[in-house]
Amino acid sequence: MTRSGIEPTTFRPQVRRANHSATLPLSSSSSSSSSSSSSNSSNNRLFEVAVVVLEVAVVVEVAIVEVVVVVVVVVVVVVVVVVVVGIAAAVVEAVVVAIVGGGGVVAVVAVV
Repeated sequence: MTRSGIEPTTFRPQVRRANHSATLPLSSSSSSSSSSSSSNSSNNRLFEVAVVVLEVAVVVEVAIVEVVVVVVVVVVVVVVVVVVVGIAAAVVEAVVVAIVGGGGVVAVVAVV
């Protein structure tokens, strides 16, 4: 025995178990329990609606993110193409100036 008077080997905590065989009371409070169950089913329906709304919101958010990514990629590709075309035009202009002189630059730039 310890000072508290409880032997450690005999101490067993009691576990409370849920009573699944509970019956409805037979008094007038049975109507309140039925309204409580209808309230629970109403809450379940609200929960299901909330879950569906959240799922739709996630799908819409993913779609928006995909559209934004596509727009960003298109803008980057357009900028790269414009830069490459600008560099190519500058190279062509430099080659034409080196070969022909100042007269052919206007014609090459007009074509490009």
